[in-house]
Amino acid sequence: MSEVKEAVAVFDNVKQLQDAIDELESSGFDRAEISLLASSGAVETKLGHMYEKVEELEDDAQVP
Repeated sequence: MSEVKEAVAVFDNVKQLQDAIDELESSGFDRAEISLLASSGAVETKLGHMYEKVEELEDDAQVP
């Protein structure tokens, strides 16, 4: 049986969110396995310029 790692949290600001992401990554979570669940309006309001929609990245040649 394999171990499943999971964490759930609510953040009030971008710094708290980024600190949690950094801590998860340093604890062995892969960035690709970290999800953000929120309405697009809430994400844009809270994260502003830090949030990029996938649709805006899909034609960028520098994005893997």
